[in-house]
Amino acid sequence: MHTVLFNRKRHVVFNLPFVLTKRVMVEKNKHTLLMANAAIDRGDHEEFLTFCTDDTVWNFVGEQVLRGKDEVRRYMAETYLAPPVVEVTQLVAEGDFLTAMGKIKLKDAEGNWNAYEYCDVWKFRDGKLHQLRAFVVASIGNGLQADGFAEKTVVGSGYSYDEPQCPTDESEPIDSASGEEVVELPDLGKPLGP
Repeated sequence: MHTVLFNRKRHVVFNLPFVLTKRVMVEKNKHTLLMANAAIDRGDHEEFLTFCTDDTVWNFVGEQVLRGKDEVRRYMAETYLAPPVVEVTQLVAEGDFLTAMGKIKLKDAEGNWNAYEYCDVWKFRDGKLHQLRAFVVASIGNGLQADGFAEKTVVGSGYSYDEPQCPTDESEPIDSASGEEVVELPDLGKPLGP
């Protein structure tokens, strides 16, 4: 069944069930992430992990890559000494991807709260959190303790002054990647130049 919508310039044909299914999937993904974050707010790491695939991969760009629930579990135990304070300021979704932007406060071993701003790009598989690309930058100000890394970081660069610049992603040969890991980008024409 097709539904035809008209406007003054042209008519557009939509396959209505497909459009509604995509919209429902996007809203379900947002709900899943918010429910997973609520588990973190309560300090319930195991419940959070039920929202992840068994082979989840978390890439903290420029820092580390975690593979599987065991590595994520270990990371949360070491990093979330107290439940973090998370403020999601914006969610943007398309298809299997959901981008969450916001602020997070983490308590360190000395009892100081450190503030960060983040942009998490999640890829969902079968309704669960499958892959994460996290861009995290320490905030300075807000009356909170800034950690040592924040003082050395070039905001938005992904690098600190005292570390060599290196690729922030792990790479693998294209022929060893699975079909779901390869994204074909459209040819957008030649770049704009002077």
